[in-house]
Amino acid sequence: MYATVSFERFAAICAFLVALGAVLYAILFVAVLAALVIHPLVYSWLGSILWRAPAPAPAVAI
Repeated sequence: MYATVSFERFAAICAFLVALGAVLYAILFVAVLAALVIHPLVYSWLGSILWRAPAPAPAVAI
């Protein structure tokens, strides 16, 4: 009635899930690290282009 799983198979499945979790955690860790490094660079680059201080008004000769 109940499905029986050998200990070796159970251990292999657990090891696979642990390895999969470690890989996903490493990918997430690298992604967060990259976002923390790239985010200020992108925003400072975008800010220098999009939110530049307005140019001073030209001097009017009287």
